[in-house]
Amino acid sequence: MTAGQQKTARRGTERKPDFLPLIADAFVDKGYRRTTTAELAERCRVRENELYRIWPNKKAMFLDSIGYVFDSSVKQWADGINASSEQTAAEQLIAAQSRKRGDSRLHRIVFSGLSEVDDPDIRNALKKLYLQFHEVLAGYVREHRVQRGIKSSLSDDATAWVMIGLGSLFDIQHDLGQGTMKQRRQILGETSTAILNMTD
Repeated sequence: MTAGQQKTARRGTERKPDFLPLIADAFVDKGYRRTTTAELAERCRVRENELYRIWPNKKAMFLDSIGYVFDSSVKQWADGINASSEQTAAEQLIAAQSRKRGDSRLHRIVFSGLSEVDDPDIRNALKKLYLQFHEVLAGYVREHRVQRGIKSSLSDDATAWVMIGLGSLFDIQHDLGQGTMKQRRQILGETSTAILNMTD
């Protein structure tokens, strides 16, 4: 690779953080199969070959979009937590999700990926995503129960998985239009809080 080619490749890689939210948004709208690289380039307002300087193919773009789901979600969670609040981080997260869940549609990337689990790369990316979410949530649950002196018959790990399941159920109901947004958010908040504070 010539010095000029290296410089061009480096410039392309530097634009990756700018392109990734646009690419993820395209996968949200059309799913993995129906999204073309031409459409992805159009969203980014570049030629396709500029995207190929960063990613070798559409699947690589989708895999990075799965990672973006985690990074974006966890950043949003962290930004919404006030360390000086009387509420624990877990309580604040549940309250925020009860108010805002459904505003972002990034879960559709995950749902699209679930129809592609025969592909080992996509399957492994989704497994990693869920394990990362679980690790973060289990940490919030553990910290909450220590601060509140709660001894629960449901382990911190199991509680985190239940909360992930509740979030997924909310997303399914949201996409299918089942119940009102207020009803879905109420169920999510009340059930998550009850499970979080479950005692022996």
